[in-house]
Amino acid sequence: MQANRRNFLKLTGLGMAAVALPGVAHSAVAPAKKPVSLPLQLGLASYTLRKMNIDDALAVCQRLGIKHISLKDFHLKLTASDAEIAEVVKKCKDAGVDLGSGGVIYMKSEAEVDAAFAYARKAGMNMIIGVPQHALLPYVEKKVKETNIRLAIHNHGPGDLVYPSCESAYVRIKDMDARMGLCLDI
Repeated sequence: MQANRRNFLKLTGLGMAAVALPGVAHSAVAPAKKPVSLPLQLGLASYTLRKMNIDDALAVCQRLGIKHISLKDFHLKLTASDAEIAEVVKKCKDAGVDLGSGGVIYMKSEAEVDAAFAYARKAGMNMIIGVPQHALLPYVEKKVKETNIRLAIHNHGPGDLVYPSCESAYVRIKDMDARMGLCLDI
């Protein structure tokens, strides 16, 4: 910006206005107000904060009053060791954020289904946000029944060849265990 009288007066006026308006001058660093109580529980898919590390993502949850998180693989690797899983679980607990689910987890073989459910069990997750291949749905249902870990099928829209819509997933699971459902991104 060029230093001249006009720009000086504009900046001075903006500065005075910011000081005069309550909260504007410190809004960038002020803590969020106490969250309003809602009749439903909102959570955060950590994919939303994919450019942040787990510590920063949990700090955002705390600041916004978010009590539930679904971790994507880059915040808790599917291949994480038991110690790494325990460390992230502790971070979530210490932050007051429930690690309720993980995903999106793609499942193209029974081995990948087994790995997904083992991962969720070790992390204490009660749900997997997943994309199992159609042929694996009976096997996934078996794992849901064995572990009591729910599955929410995630679709990526019309371009997705596996589940292009919620309906395309629903028709495949409607007669299966009630713990097999849908993930709706809103």
